[in-house]
Amino acid sequence: MPLGQGILEALEAIPNRIELSGHGPTWRVSAGSFEDALGYAREKFGELAVLARHDHGRWWPRVTITVCTDTALAASAPPLESLSGPFVGRHRSSEPSVDGASKAPADPPASALEEIFAHAERARRERLGIPEQRAPESRS
Repeated sequence: MPLGQGILEALEAIPNRIELSGHGPTWRVSAGSFEDALGYAREKFGELAVLARHDHGRWWPRVTITVCTDTALAASAPPLESLSGPFVGRHRSSEPSVDGASKAPADPPASALEEIFAHAERARRERLGIPEQRAPESRS
């Protein structure tokens, strides 16, 4: 088998890999899609509730769901329909807050590169003691 073909096959298999972390009664399951993660969790643990969903990156999509078999925690779980929708945007996270309500995700920046440059510029201004510049006043 040519080396290039072996590398390509290995890279194609990675998104289908399922990862499991945590310990009872709550686990985190990562997979290439929400349906794959949920299917694996149901096969492994039986009846369960999905507490949260976290989508990773648009270039290499992965989904991590937090699942539990504890009935007390399952009572505070959001409806499955609200978590099973399609991936929208660069990052989507729906994790329960302390009071049990879901936190709405913040709007993603226009681009990750713009966010990096803006952060570096703020750090440079702070380091040099340069005050925040005002926008020029419009003259009519």
